[in-house]
Amino acid sequence: MDISMIKIQSFAQKYIREFLHNNGFVEIHSPKISEIAADQLDHLFSVTFYGKQAYLLPGPQTYKQVAVLSGLKKVFEIAPAYRGEPREDKRHLSEYISIDVESSSFNNISDVMDFEEELLCLIVNRLAENNETKEFIDRRLTSVIPFPRIAYSAAIEILEKKLQRIICFGSKISGTYEELLSSILEKELGAISYFLTHFPSRDRDFYYRDNQSHPEISDSFDLIFGKWEVSSGGMRETNYQRLVNKLKNVGTDLDMLDFFLKMFRKNSVASHGGFAIGLERLTGSLRRDYDITRNTLHVRNLKNLRDR
Repeated sequence: MDISMIKIQSFAQKYIREFLHNNGFVEIHSPKISEIAADQLDHLFSVTFYGKQAYLLPGPQTYKQVAVLSGLKKVFEIAPAYRGEPREDKRHLSEYISIDVESSSFNNISDVMDFEEELLCLIVNRLAENNETKEFIDRRLTSVIPFPRIAYSAAIEILEKKLQRIICFGSKISGTYEELLSSILEKELGAISYFLTHFPSRDRDFYYRDNQSHPEISDSFDLIFGKWEVSSGGMRETNYQRLVNKLKNVGTDLDMLDFFLKMFRKNSVASHGGFAIGLERLTGSLRRDYDITRNTLHVRNLKNLRDR
């Protein structure tokens, strides 16, 4: 049992809760079993719930948005999430802890990134000052503030220049591309943490808002913290018809999401946004150990169901 890993996770969650409570956020708890399949079916675990088909949810997205729009305004949740990733590698888990934050105080994508950056800087600083964790913390994560912000299109250009080949617009920046981009930015800017912004709209989930000036891109971002992505976030779509169209495009049963969609039938819906951080990847970045299986107490992936 890796005691240092467990202590880092414990203290990190403590600091996160303190920071969010001090900023007026309310902690909520949402269901983890639902009949809603508002995600790609091949990424969902199907379960039988008293004779009915149900799913283990990959996060509280719709629930945290409903909480914000119902009057809570600022909410967060730290809880298990489930994702059917039929692979065994160093980057993915089927069960993990998701740190979700949502607020109507965010007016644009920069507000969301500013807030998350402030939170992560606090976590690194507090852990680096804590006698029980300081020897394990990679302080380089916050050596360049603010974190560089690079548009998806600019990132593609950087990679094309480095690789000397064409990369199609819409190609996913993950894995090898993330590591290569990180090494380039560390060499040129001294930064190992950065935001990738404005991904193609067609490749993002339905709840992300399309950019007003360029609807082919979304007001969304990923945060690369060290050598891998630890977080995704952005502003939310508030136009009812656009939400319906996006959900129809992925074959979602609209009746099952009526509790969510009815929040957007109003004449005026508050602008809001948020982000989610994977605790295990965050832990890996903090302690400079980029094997996800060494950053969780009980591994759940393609080949690990039994505890050893």
